[in-house]
Amino acid sequence: MNIYPLFQLWPLIVGLLQQPPAIRLSPETVIIADTARYASLHVQLINETDSAIFIKSLHPSCGCVLASVQRNRATKEHPGDIYVSVSLERMDTLQPVVVDVFTSSSATPHLKFNLLKQSKP
Repeated sequence: MNIYPLFQLWPLIVGLLQQPPAIRLSPETVIIADTARYASLHVQLINETDSAIFIKSLHPSCGCVLASVQRNRATKEHPGDIYVSVSLERMDTLQPVVVDVFTSSSATPHLKFNLLKQSKP
C-alpha cells in the first residue's frame, strides 16, 4: 500500500472539487421579468459522461408551470431539452418555483432548476 503526503494529493483534490458536475442543468436558475402574462424558455440537460442519460420525469412545485421533455436522451454531443412555460399571473415573487428533473443516471438521479419571478419596480 502506498502512502502519499497530503501536500502531494492536494492539487488533485482541489482539481476534482473545481470541476463542474458531469451531469447538470443549464441554466440552473432563471429569473423571469414580470412583463407579460406568460413566459417560455428551454433548459438543457448537459451530459459529459460517456453513456447516454435519459430524462425520466419532471415535477414542477407549482401549477403555474408547464414543463415538458422535448429531447429525453442526453449525450456528450446532444444535450437533453426541457421546454418550460410559466403563467406569471399565478406565480409568486416571494418563493421560487422548483422543477425536479429525474434521470436514468445512478450517480445523479435527481436534479432541479429554479424559476424566480422578478418583482415589478
